[in-house]
Amino acid sequence: MSEIDSSVTAATTCTKCGLHLPEDRKHFYAEKRKRNGLSSWCKDCVIAAAMDHWRQNRERGIATQKRRYVARRAEFVEKQAAYNTAHAEQIRDAARARRAADPDGCREAARQYRLEHKDRRRSYMQAYHSSHREDSRARAHRRRAHLLAAPGDHIAADVAAQYLRQHGRCYWCGQKVAQAYHVDHIVPLVRGGGNGPENLVIACPHCNASKHDKLPHEWSDRLC
Repeated sequence: MSEIDSSVTAATTCTKCGLHLPEDRKHFYAEKRKRNGLSSWCKDCVIAAAMDHWRQNRERGIATQKRRYVARRAEFVEKQAAYNTAHAEQIRDAARARRAADPDGCREAARQYRLEHKDRRRSYMQAYHSSHREDSRARAHRRRAHLLAAPGDHIAADVAAQYLRQHGRCYWCGQKVAQAYHVDHIVPLVRGGGNGPENLVIACPHCNASKHDKLPHEWSDRLC
């Protein structure tokens, strides 16, 4: 570490606002202040000057930050991911506190973000659904069941287990479905069926679409 200028260590009063400089504040960014001729300013005056400079040069500052981000994107993304992992609980708590303090403002901010980033959000959601197909399907069923006040719930693992039990065949017609399958509710949600694993079967797209919201006995004769 380089030596701090004697004029910095000797300063006891801010030459800008006249505030007395306690020992724990006197050397705030001492070397940087010395280089910028602010070695006799207090911490608050240095911060105020920096904020004023940022306001006056905001557009140029944002452009500079964007250039740095583009040039070092991988490094920034890695640092942010590491920070998010190390401070996950604090980040969640802060988000909950913001939503609790201003729920309407948070909803409006989220709505505005979706409007301003439609293409980006669409691309992200398509990529997410492609790599998390069963989770997305389970979430969609969960939302529909909630709207219909249907009991029960299931996760992607329940669907995978049902697929294995049926050996990858349609529950209704017995044809192999491979990965092109639908998750069907034996008793449809709109007819009072639950969203739990006990009411789920793997079906081919044709059978699921044909059955629609019918009960099994109202539709099964069509398979004959």
